[in-house]
Amino acid sequence: MSTIRIVTLLSVLLLQNVCLSQNIIQNGDFENDFTGWVEVGNVNISSSVVHSGAKSFMASDTAKVQYSYVYQQLNLDYDTHEINFWVYPATATYFSAFELIANWQTGAIFITRVLFRDSTLSFTALDTNATITNILTPKSWNKVTIQVDQASLTQDFFINDSLVSSLTSSSLPTIENLLVGDLSAVGMFGTLYFDDISITDSLTTDISEPTIIPSEFVLRQNFPNPFNPSTQIFYSLAEATEVELTIYNVTGQKVRTLVNEFQTAGQKSNVWNALDDRRTAVSSGVYFLQLRAGVFQEMKKMILMR
Repeated sequence: MSTIRIVTLLSVLLLQNVCLSQNIIQNGDFENDFTGWVEVGNVNISSSVVHSGAKSFMASDTAKVQYSYVYQQLNLDYDTHEINFWVYPATATYFSAFELIANWQTGAIFITRVLFRDSTLSFTALDTNATITNILTPKSWNKVTIQVDQASLTQDFFINDSLVSSLTSSSLPTIENLLVGDLSAVGMFGTLYFDDISITDSLTTDISEPTIIPSEFVLRQNFPNPFNPSTQIFYSLAEATEVELTIYNVTGQKVRTLVNEFQTAGQKSNVWNALDDRRTAVSSGVYFLQLRAGVFQEMKKMILMR
């Protein structure tokens, strides 16, 4: 029996990277009215326009007299997080916001921000921003997804599963508050509904626990497959080695390099968000995921359906 196989049969106590994930938003579907939220101004719960369940948050101030929003405290400084929520433009004009904020008490710094105006959508990633023509479907629920990667300082903004903006900031400070609501102004007021707000954190941390080293190199099928807009990738390394995890299109052209580094033995994971190496969204179709780990090579077929 080889040395590698002897080692893999032993349960050893060592430090390993573990990925933990959780939704940190309390009552993001507003089924318990504003429990978990602080109310500012004239805010309302709706039971007539809902994405799921029986209730949603109606951000509205047609009287134009004050801001009307809700917020809750956070402590968000994990490696990566994905934000999902749904918005419903109910009127011809509106001006509302979804904001993740630092330095709430001493002067708000917008770490992640989406401003919803009837004519434009504006995105902010700390010290970078972009504005596009409003592509929300009126009087319909629209899905908004924001994928934040602390390692690369990038924030990718999706509307209805289509990438609309990719921003890179100079840093990602700890986020202290989430604010959602109406920012009515003269000539720019109306009603926007919010529902099913979630922020899922992924924290990679070192913990000490018994771990069994994999007995062989394996590349598992990505999940979900088919997928949109992202898919998870899992693989096993039987020993420490140089690792390349690469995605190719059907013509054999390299689309994205996910991993190109030396890695220790163990169970590994990664995520592909359907962007190429230039941070540009790729089209629907068949793609091939290849793992190279030392002399080991394996490939899996993935299907992206936008």
